[in-house]
Amino acid sequence: MITTPDPILMTLTPRTTPRPTPMLPAKPFPTNLFGRRQRDTPILTLPPNNSIPPTIYGWFVKDYPTPKSVAELNGNKFLYELIQKDVKFPTWPITTIAHNRDVAKAHVLALTAPILPRGEKKRIIISFGTMTWVDAIEFLKLLEVVAKFKERAHDIVARLSDVSAAGLQMQYSLDTSLTESVLGLNEGDYIPWKEILLEVMPNLMDWEQVHHAEAL
Repeated sequence: MITTPDPILMTLTPRTTPRPTPMLPAKPFPTNLFGRRQRDTPILTLPPNNSIPPTIYGWFVKDYPTPKSVAELNGNKFLYELIQKDVKFPTWPITTIAHNRDVAKAHVLALTAPILPRGEKKRIIISFGTMTWVDAIEFLKLLEVVAKFKERAHDIVARLSDVSAAGLQMQYSLDTSLTESVLGLNEGDYIPWKEILLEVMPNLMDWEQVHHAEAL
């Protein structure tokens, strides 16, 4: 399965744009990277956040090189803007998200995915839903969540952005029906956004204590 030449339409809210906005198709993946033995193997393209949404979050696995700067936090740098000094409010407009472990799982499942009928060429979208910055802030202010941060000596509430400074975020949905039928990934199989926050945010606060200068 190679990326479709047809653009995928992403409908934004009327306050952002009054009509569907076409997303450019991803570049075809070079089949020669798989070698001769797999020349006839269909290519399944799973788009990351630099192709079309979602944004991919998730903390780094053990033994992964420790990021030395905010830029090296990858997608997590957008979550860091929730508490980053001199950032009034997160500016990243994309609300659809996925955990990096779910993206990795999808790639493994794609290795044995069936060929689509009639030689259809489609893009597989990995995303379970959306998370707005306002939703994230309200969740992180819950007493039981605040207590989890205090266990690691972090005061999350004092660091969070003020929701009154919230800007517009894109509101749209992504069709993941092909993902469900081809990879067997359903909404309940994904890591929820609340778990993503509980994983990433404390680690970000631990990280900045070690790399204080780089975090400023």
